[in-house]
Amino acid sequence: MGAIFRIENGNNCKFWTDCWLHDVPLWILYEDLFKMVREPNISVVDYLDEDQWVIEFRRTLSVDEYNRWLGLLEDLQAVSLNSNHDSVVWALESSKKFTTKSLYRFLTDCGVASRMARYIWKAKLPLKIKFFLWQIFNNKLQVAQSLIKRG
Repeated sequence: MGAIFRIENGNNCKFWTDCWLHDVPLWILYEDLFKMVREPNISVVDYLDEDQWVIEFRRTLSVDEYNRWLGLLEDLQAVSLNSNHDSVVWALESSKKFTTKSLYRFLTDCGVASRMARYIWKAKLPLKIKFFLWQIFNNKLQVAQSLIKRG
């Protein structure tokens, strides 16, 4: 989720499933078009033919789908390929370099660090108390209701 491609030649980046044009993959932004595309796992360069975007769909587009297609084409107008290799930058760090800390923060807190958790873990308390407080704060305490739900 944190990797964003910088397109140069378009060989190493998947058109629909990698983040390269926006902060999310195109299959999420244009889900209706993605469901109809003939080849969903193709790279960016394979859809570009002599400066024209050529994407084959399994059926004819409706008026609304055609308007979405025109919107996608408008987004793609700024893209131009060259002979350099594609590169990947890490969007979750200001330095644009991968760190396990940024990935962990994204996975656990959705990218937003919790101030309360920082106070809990830095407190001079026994570890089992810290775990107990963390469970209460994150609504993860194994109370009877959640134990029944988990069988």
